[in-house]
Amino acid sequence: MPELPDLTADLEALTERELEEKKSVARAAGAAMRAGAFTLLALLASDARATPDTRPAPNAAGEGVGVAPPLGLAVEPPLPLPALSPNPERLAAARALLAEGTVASAESTLGGYLFLTDIADPRLIARATAVVDGLEKTYFERYGRRPVGAPREAIVLFQSEKDYRRFQAGDPRLAGLSGSTGLAGRGLVATFQGERSGDELLGTLVHELGHLLNRRALGPSLPSWLDEGLADDLGASRIDPEGQLHPGSWSRTLESQGPEIRISGGEAALRDLAELYGPDGANAGRFDLGAMLALEWEEFVEEESAELHYAVATAFIRMLLAAPTSNALFRDWLAAVAAGGSPAAEALRLKLDRPWSELDRALALWTRAEFARLPALRPAAIGSAAASKRAQAFAAGPSAPDRLRLGDLGDAPPR
Repeated sequence: MPELPDLTADLEALTERELEEKKSVARAAGAAMRAGAFTLLALLASDARATPDTRPAPNAAGEGVGVAPPLGLAVEPPLPLPALSPNPERLAAARALLAEGTVASAESTLGGYLFLTDIADPRLIARATAVVDGLEKTYFERYGRRPVGAPREAIVLFQSEKDYRRFQAGDPRLAGLSGSTGLAGRGLVATFQGERSGDELLGTLVHELGHLLNRRALGPSLPSWLDEGLADDLGASRIDPEGQLHPGSWSRTLESQGPEIRISGGEAALRDLAELYGPDGANAGRFDLGAMLALEWEEFVEEESAELHYAVATAFIRMLLAAPTSNALFRDWLAAVAAGGSPAAEALRLKLDRPWSELDRALALWTRAEFARLPALRPAAIGSAAASKRAQAFAAGPSAPDRLRLGDLGDAPPR
């Protein structure tokens, strides 16, 4: 294999043309799954599955010296790359859709990004402005990695879900993912408000921007658990009324639906994972943590277990960040990844110097402790029939956002 610097130009060109587009399919599929609509098309198998690229990778002198890594697979080392400018065709499509709306659209800059929207709610736009303005600083403070260069991408916020779906359908790789709530690719991120709350829209926006920051801070082809886990760590955090993101907290949207309370946001995933691990974390070992964190993209977003994969990746990263010793080790490892080290979960395990079985047990106990710290909600008591039913469904595969029957509710410990 040629020296790392010799591959830099080829990796950047590869990412620019193809790799980001392929990964955007998997990201959109993952967003659809987390929203409760788990449609996974055959395009993930045909378009996003890794296929070898036989073009020679040039060396520093511009001469072909080898074979570029397979598309869709994690490129080691990934190397941070500058921001991408928006794809002209996709940007034009977004502008055309916004121009058709009944509310005049506006263009401006937001945290260095080109910002396009037809949302007329000034309070929501002010919160979005605050979130985006502070996101790179939050990313650096949380992970110790400063994204290279400045943002060049575009943010598109649609008021109408219908317009978002039309924009999504304009890319054959994304068409048909009806449950997607956000996408990132081709130098753009896009999401919509529709019937969703402002918190849900902003959480999706933060998640999608997290992918762009990962590219600039760590590299464009991170393993699935790391790319999605970091993005969800930020996107699942609470955003206050002033637009301040509180990393490490859990977002929560509650909605009464007759005899049920619908819970969405980061808290819903935490609750399901806590139920899976059991009242005292005794169910550690229900899955192979090391194997799960080694999954490739198409396996990570597979319909049957995507919710579990996203929840575990996010919780694992948060557990490491929560304790001073593991926090320092994790941040040191991220620095090594950005410098050309392996981004594989096994490399992180070696850095932590702990077996996967021990890490799984620690994750079970941490998850239960996080559940106990949630604000009081009176959820179904741990170990109840209702709670066990949800945990079984979560372990078996995807589900809609948590719905707790009022008649089954107990009390959760207050924060």
